[in-house]
Amino acid sequence: MIRINNSRVFVPNQKEEIESPINWRRLKAFIAEVTMRCVYLLSLCLLGITSLLGCSDGSDFRPTNDNDLVTPRTDCFWIEYDKEKYNFGQNDTGATVWLAAYALPETGTRLTIEGAFPYARFMSLITYRLAGGTLDALADRDILADSGSINPFVEGNPRNDPSRRYHVTVAAGPPPVERDSRNDNVLYGGPSEAGSIGVLAYRVYVPN
Repeated sequence: MIRINNSRVFVPNQKEEIESPINWRRLKAFIAEVTMRCVYLLSLCLLGITSLLGCSDGSDFRPTNDNDLVTPRTDCFWIEYDKEKYNFGQNDTGATVWLAAYALPETGTRLTIEGAFPYARFMSLITYRLAGGTLDALADRDILADSGSINPFVEGNPRNDPSRRYHVTVAAGPPPVERDSRNDNVLYGGPSEAGSIGVLAYRVYVPN
């Protein structure tokens, strides 16, 4: 689940394979397409409204309550990739990746990801520069589980324990040279100007 202020969308659980090796030209083409989809988002940000991208015809865009009309509940945050055209940042066929573009409407605004650790060999959350290249990343074992949950990727923890929730915050600004252990669940998203576009990737490797 993703939250920007009061909005929520769900982390995908689809399992697919990526068939071709890394191709940065295709990555840039995909990011260009994502950027085009941000036009509507940016127009809303100028009005101080946060919008989520990547909607499909089957999206659930119903408000969570009567007062939640500015940032309604939606499942369209993640943009599906066409693996025949785009295969980005991958060196093997066992990875599944979802991309999302977002813009934080005000300086200091943060995006919070709520999810469950997948039943998989590996997962990570990555932020990218629009021009290509990794900005910041959090690997599975480095994410602190919520209170009452466990991180199944930490050595010694049961991998199939059902209590596996986590929260990760995406904050504006460049990543620090050394990650502060008190902020392990913060992922840095680059430029801090209000309305600037960030690209977020959710990567999952083969199931357990």
